[in-house]
Amino acid sequence: MKSIYKTPPEFFKPLHHVRPRFKDDLEGVLLHFADSVSRIGQCGKRVFNQKLDSCLSEYPGNATKTKKTISNWRTEIAALFSLVMHGDDMFSPSRRCMELAQGRDLPEAFRKFLYTFQYPGGHLRPDYSAELIQAGVRFKPVQTILRVFKAGNKTGGNSFCLSRGEVCHCICNDLRVTRDNEDAETTLRRIVENRQNSRKYIEDGDVIRYAGDILDYMQIAGLLKTHNGRDFYVNSASNGIILKYLSSNDRFEGYDDLYTKSIVMASDVEARQQKWEDYANREMPDKYFSIDISKLLGAESSAAKTLEQVSELYKSLEQPQGQGKSEMTTGDIGERGEALVYGHECMRLKNDGREDLIHLVKRIPTSFALGFDISSVESDTEQKRYIEVKSTASFKPILFNSVHLTPNEWRVAETERSRYYVYRLFLCISTGEAKLYMLQDPVGKYKTDKITMMPSSAGGVDVRFDSKKVGQFEELLKWND
Repeated sequence: MKSIYKTPPEFFKPLHHVRPRFKDDLEGVLLHFADSVSRIGQCGKRVFNQKLDSCLSEYPGNATKTKKTISNWRTEIAALFSLVMHGDDMFSPSRRCMELAQGRDLPEAFRKFLYTFQYPGGHLRPDYSAELIQAGVRFKPVQTILRVFKAGNKTGGNSFCLSRGEVCHCICNDLRVTRDNEDAETTLRRIVENRQNSRKYIEDGDVIRYAGDILDYMQIAGLLKTHNGRDFYVNSASNGIILKYLSSNDRFEGYDDLYTKSIVMASDVEARQQKWEDYANREMPDKYFSIDISKLLGAESSAAKTLEQVSELYKSLEQPQGQGKSEMTTGDIGERGEALVYGHECMRLKNDGREDLIHLVKRIPTSFALGFDISSVESDTEQKRYIEVKSTASFKPILFNSVHLTPNEWRVAETERSRYYVYRLFLCISTGEAKLYMLQDPVGKYKTDKITMMPSSAGGVDVRFDSKKVGQFEELLKWND
C-alpha cells in the first residue's frame, strides 16, 4: 500500500487566497470586468459599485444570480487582480485594469499579476494577512516554484515536472519554504524522495485547489505548460521572462515593520492597503512582460508566418517608401487582430478571383471613430463590408458567446445592417491556432430574436449569442503573395 505524504505538523501552514467562482471562464470574465470598470471610470464608491454590479449581472449566466453573489464577484476580482483603486470616497480603474481593457493581452496581464503575487498581500483578507505575518510567512509562490523547476532541470532540457500535490504539500503549505526561505535544492530533494518512495498526496478538498490556482495562472501567463492538466513543465519559449522572475528580489515591503510586533492586528494591515494597491499597479515596462507571439508560435508556425506577412503588407502600404521598418511587438492585441483580418480580407478577394478589388480594403485609423475598423468589399456585388474587429489573445481557449459594442459601433450597425460585420478573433498562443468567428448584421439578428442585446451600465451594449446557432466560424485566411 502506498503511503500518503503529509507536511510535518510543526511546519504545516496551509495557504489560501480568493478563489474566483468563475474559474472555468476566467479569461472571459476578466476581460468583461476590465472593460466594465474602464468604461465606468472614476466615481463615488456607492455609484461605482452599483454600476459595476449591473455590468457583472449582464455577463452570460449571471442573470439569475443573487445580488450577494454578484457583489462577491465584484470584491473577489477587484481584490485578487488589483483592477480597482479604492480611495476613501472615489473608486477608479487601476493601471492593470486599463492595460487589460485596452491591450486585450491576457498573458501579459497574468505575468504582471503573478510578479506581484505574494503572501501576505493586499489581495488577502486583512485578518488572514495579519495571521501570516504573525507566523513569519514571507512567500513569493511563483518565484519559488520556478526555482524548484530550475533545480529539477539542472541536468538539461525541460523534462522535470511538478504536480499540483507536490506544489501544494511540499512548497505552498510548508513553513520551511514559506517562512524559512528553504533553498530550492532542498525542496527538490524532498519531492524526489517522495517519488522514489511512491508516496502519494491528498489531492481533494480546498487545500490543494489554491496551489492549483497558482499553477493554472502560471499556465495562462505562458510560464508553464501541461499536457494532461496534472503535470506541469516549464515553457521554454518564455525563458526570458522566467529569468526575470528568478533573478528578482522584488516584493511588497509595506508590512516589514509589522514582523517586529508581538501582536499584529487586521487594522495594521488595512492601514497599508493603499500602499499595496500602488505597489500592484506600479509601472511595469511592457518590454519585460509582453510576449513575442512569433517566437512563441515557432518559426515554422503558419500563424507566425501570417503575422510576419501581414505586418510586412501593412508596412508596405502605410509607410513612405524607404522609411525604416520597426519591429512589430505584441503590445496591442487589437492592432494585431486588425492586421490579421486585413490580410484575411485581401486573401478572400484574391481567392474569389478579385485581386482588382484588394486596393479597396482599408484599415480605418482609430482616431477617425467611424464605428468600424476595416472597410472591405464583397467579391460578387462589390458592395461595401464594414468590419468591427474584436480580438483576444490567450494561452487557453475562451468562449465565443458575447461581444461589447460601443454606442458608436451599435449606431453604425443599425445604419449599415447587413453590411456590418463583427469579426471575433481569438489567437491561442499555446497552439498557434487563430480562430475567427463572424457575426453579420447584429442589429437585424437582435430584432429577430436570434441574439440578445443588453444596454451596458458603462455605455454601449453587450451582445450575447449562441455561437452554434448564430454567426459562423471561418478559417482565418493567410495572406500569400
